[in-house]
Amino acid sequence: MDGAEPFDRVSSFDWFRPPQANLSREGFGICFNQDPGLPTESGVLHFGPPAGWGVDRMKQVEQGLIQVYTGEGKGKTTAAVGLAVRALGQGLRVLLVRLLKPADPPSGEVAFLQGAQGLEILTSGLGVIGRRPDREAVARNVVETFAEACRRLAGASFDLVIFDEINNAVHRGYLPLASVLDLLENRPGGTELVLTGRHAPAEVLQRADLITRLEAVRHPLKAGIAARRGIEY
Repeated sequence: MDGAEPFDRVSSFDWFRPPQANLSREGFGICFNQDPGLPTESGVLHFGPPAGWGVDRMKQVEQGLIQVYTGEGKGKTTAAVGLAVRALGQGLRVLLVRLLKPADPPSGEVAFLQGAQGLEILTSGLGVIGRRPDREAVARNVVETFAEACRRLAGASFDLVIFDEINNAVHRGYLPLASVLDLLENRPGGTELVLTGRHAPAEVLQRADLITRLEAVRHPLKAGIAARRGIEY
């Protein structure tokens, strides 16, 4: 178009960057809201669009299935986040629930995706990898984040809900297996569920429609190479 500014590959992504986060510290977590007018909620990291986003273009999944990504190999979270990006690209509404993951340092996918339209992120905020946090505090952290996720799932039309590291949370005794099975049995019919993490319980696998087990053939950690920013987190 005459007089139009040339397309700029970098500045074209400005729409993707969220406005200044509204922070409040309550309980064990930090709450972030994209819209400062939205009320904050205790105990989770929340990145999400203003209420009512995309109602006209929302596409519901006709039949929601249960997917499980498990095994000792690397890539379970990576696969789940890739699925989230695909869903968002098709106008679906996604809830990403991150258990046993720290708020700091921020993971690259969260830094990039926060504020994306159609996406809400809940992060429990207490990480366990390479750390020794109080066990009771971690359990409380996981249970409260899971409960918040279930409340959102019941009150909103999500097409895809990802529970990252939920298998490990159950395996380590932080979250009752019965709570997860109840979620699987009573989820909305049009919601696709993805559960990631090692040690997926047999009862969960029995209910899954898709199971991917990643094998740890070789890992740089065994060679003394620590987690790298932008690659592992």
